[in-house]
Amino acid sequence: MEMEVKVGLDGQAYLDGAAVSLEELASRIAALNCEGGALTYYRESPATDGTDASAATFGAILDLRPVIVLGSNAPSEWGRLEWVEVEEAPMVSRFFLARGERFLIAAPSTPGDAKPPVVVGGPLSAEVEDDWFRWVDLLIRSDRVIETPPHQPEMAMQEPARSHPSLHFRIAYDRGRWASWYPVASAPSHILSFNADLWRLARYLVEGGKGRLLSPAEAKQFFR
Repeated sequence: MEMEVKVGLDGQAYLDGAAVSLEELASRIAALNCEGGALTYYRESPATDGTDASAATFGAILDLRPVIVLGSNAPSEWGRLEWVEVEEAPMVSRFFLARGERFLIAAPSTPGDAKPPVVVGGPLSAEVEDDWFRWVDLLIRSDRVIETPPHQPEMAMQEPARSHPSLHFRIAYDRGRWASWYPVASAPSHILSFNADLWRLARYLVEGGKGRLLSPAEAKQFFR
């Protein structure tokens, strides 16, 4: 017997994709322990320190003494990640990474800093590419992206929708695709976490010298 538990930054636990109380989770873990099963654990925004609420929920899980497999060591439940495209419009940031293709990164500005340059690079070596896709896939799983019902997917990356402050997501696995469009002000908190987590990761790719800067004219074309 196996189960998958994901914990949000607000401390809410999700068991196999559904929100559960700590009491229900304890009951299910007790049954898991009796059957000698294992629990795969994820925490929203795994590269950050998390929150007191998420730490408290994890502590409650540890107290039940299940066999725990960290999500970073578990195979993806969604299959093989093929490509990811994320944009914050209008012209705030954009991220595109696809297997065997060139990547594009236009990172959002940070407070007090000038607008970061647009970077293009790749194709990456198979080893580097696999490593980056493994990390992006972990963020998708930890931040509960694919199990979130798509929100107006037909508007993702469409020109009229890109004129408004909005987030656009298109993600492709070998088992299926997920797309959503959200006005920035109404995007769910865990989707905002994914957007922020992805940019933390993207900056490492840029800082690693894997690409070249685009000229202003090239960057303008890139955003069209």
